[in-house]
Amino acid sequence: FSLHSHLQAGTLEAKVVAPSVPPAARVNLRLRVPAGHRIRSVTANGKPWNQFNAVEETITLPPTTKQPLDLAVYY
Repeated sequence: FSLHSHLQAGTLEAKVVAPSVPPAARVNLRLRVPAGHRIRSVTANGKPWNQFNAVEETITLPPTTKQPLDLAVYY
């Protein structure tokens, strides 16, 4: 995966490339946001994604796809 922070805009961008073999269990990606902030929303490939936990700072990744997953995290 790759990660880019845009502190002034309050966003993180992540590109996740799934492994060729699907994982046996659910995969959570933990992204730490700046102190005093919480994840407000997430998009996955441009569509709203509500599978995240703002307190734990984790995003449950969708099932494996053949395309890279582009995440935008707003805090």
